[in-house]
Amino acid sequence: MQPIKDFISEIKDRASNPLISSFIISWIFINWKITLALLFYKQSELKIDGYKSYSDLIISNSNFWHTIIIPTLLALVYTFGFPYIKAFVKLLNAKISARNETDILKATAQGYMPVKKYLQLTEALQQSTKELRELIDSQGELTKENLVLNQRNLDVTKKLNEVADELGVLKSKQNERLGTISNIRGYWEYRTEEGGQTIDEKWHITNNEIEVIGVNNRKYTIIDYYIDKVNSTVALYLKQHDYGVGIIFKTLWFNAKDEFKRLEVPHNANSYLKRLK
Repeated sequence: MQPIKDFISEIKDRASNPLISSFIISWIFINWKITLALLFYKQSELKIDGYKSYSDLIISNSNFWHTIIIPTLLALVYTFGFPYIKAFVKLLNAKISARNETDILKATAQGYMPVKKYLQLTEALQQSTKELRELIDSQGELTKENLVLNQRNLDVTKKLNEVADELGVLKSKQNERLGTISNIRGYWEYRTEEGGQTIDEKWHITNNEIEVIGVNNRKYTIIDYYIDKVNSTVALYLKQHDYGVGIIFKTLWFNAKDEFKRLEVPHNANSYLKRLK
């Protein structure tokens, strides 16, 4: 249990860090489309907007600038710039307070001022002077803290660059592995067995539709697909339009052979797609 408690404590410490929390808030606002979709969108609603999955949404709406550079810059500006702004405001208030007290004394120089009021003004001026001295002293401490924070910023920036490089490698490997509909686009001979009968059809696969050649009023819409070039796997999620039967949804799985020229149903070599041209 102690390692778990230590892990949770470490997460809390990191989340309470101003730089990290500022980065998270900046990232959420910059990438608001991804945030809204992950929190409120369903899978079906993503497809209406033209996205195949949550990963497709994230990849389509993210880039290195929006996910790393801009949120990091905003976090740095807020974290390291705000202390200077706060110190400037305090210094300005102290100067205005001291000037007001001086103006009051000048305006009443020729008139009558009770001793009690004079003492109050003198005490206020002394207090303002003390605050100003404390502010000047705090600037030295703030400079030291900024040096430490700058070093931490360099370490965080280095880590972010390493993460960005790793993401780039992962995306490159993913692109090498996953295929597109172009891998199976063309004319095919389709054979399958249903109810003890062998069905032979000729298919013309386009980007999002399968035309059954020679069969009137029958076609398939490709709702989704998955093509794994490394493991030679193809999956098609289809909506069948057959005016004699109605609309039927079906999922077909194939093992690709001979460089995607033949697609066989697993454990059933008699059900296959064979490329014609």
